[in-house]
Amino acid sequence: MKNLTLLGKTLIILLMVFNNNNAEALDKEQMLLAELGKLSEIKVNISCDKKAQGRMNKGTWLNQHKMYSQAERTYLDMIDQYPDCAMAYWGYAMTLLQPGRSIEITQVNLSKSITALKTAVSLSAKTKRENDRINAVNNIAFQLSNIKAYKNQDTRVIAKQ
Repeated sequence: MKNLTLLGKTLIILLMVFNNNNAEALDKEQMLLAELGKLSEIKVNISCDKKAQGRMNKGTWLNQHKMYSQAERTYLDMIDQYPDCAMAYWGYAMTLLQPGRSIEITQVNLSKSITALKTAVSLSAKTKRENDRINAVNNIAFQLSNIKAYKNQDTRVIAKQ
């Protein structure tokens, strides 16, 4: 019964967004997120300010549940409040590169991700696990940029023929 209630609330929010009731939809979205958060908890330990831990958990939870635009907002807020937290930039970059997105990763998102990862690397994460996570997403971004460059090169070669 609880899942049906959550499904109903989700449908109401989607209808409100499509009907341009954005302010009310955002309020309802916050209520829904609070309820959904009770169903499962995801924790990514970070060495940043202790107050940043809750935002990291929320952003990671949203990512895991394919709520990418909300996760992106959460990480951007975290970057604003904790600009020295390398893991905030990692989370933001990871959100932009999610392979589960229904659209192809754009060059803009890839560029934003690479910029965020450069910042994360320059801030020097404080633990091995944080460095490993940053390096893993950095490798994904590098591979994606190579694929995009290859596709663009192929297009130019075909266009010349």
